[in-house]
Amino acid sequence: MRRLLAILTLALVVPACTKNYVVPQDTSDSPAPTPVPVTHTIEFRVLGTVPLADITYGSAQDGTTMTETSVPWVSSFRTSHTTLFVFLKASSTFNGTITAQIFVDGQLFREASNNFLGSTNVADASGTVDLTP
Repeated sequence: MRRLLAILTLALVVPACTKNYVVPQDTSDSPAPTPVPVTHTIEFRVLGTVPLADITYGSAQDGTTMTETSVPWVSSFRTSHTTLFVFLKASSTFNGTITAQIFVDGQLFREASNNFLGSTNVADASGTVDLTP
C-alpha cells in the first residue's frame, strides 16, 4: 500500500510535459515584395559631315522633341519600361552624310544613314525596344 501511495504521489508531483507548436502564418493575403525596377538607358546620336541638322526624336514614354543643332549631337534618357517605341529623324539642307543612331544600354539598336547632294538629307531610325528580362 505504501508503494502504491508513493507511486500516486510521484505521479502528482511530476509536472506534466507539454509541447508547444508554432503554427505558420497564412501569407496568402500578404502582398508580394515589390521588385526594384531595372532602368535602361536610351541614347540618340546624330553624326555626319553636315554642320547642322533638324532633329526630331522621342519615345512613347516622353513624347516628341524637336531641335535644330550642330552635328554631332547626343541626347539620352533612362526608363524602367519593359517595352518602348523610340524614334529619331535627322534632316539637313546641307550636302554631306548624316547618320541617326539609337542605342539601348550602350548597344546599337537602330541606325540609318544618308549621303545626299540635293535639297534635303534625311536619316530616320525607329523601333520598339523589348527590355524584358
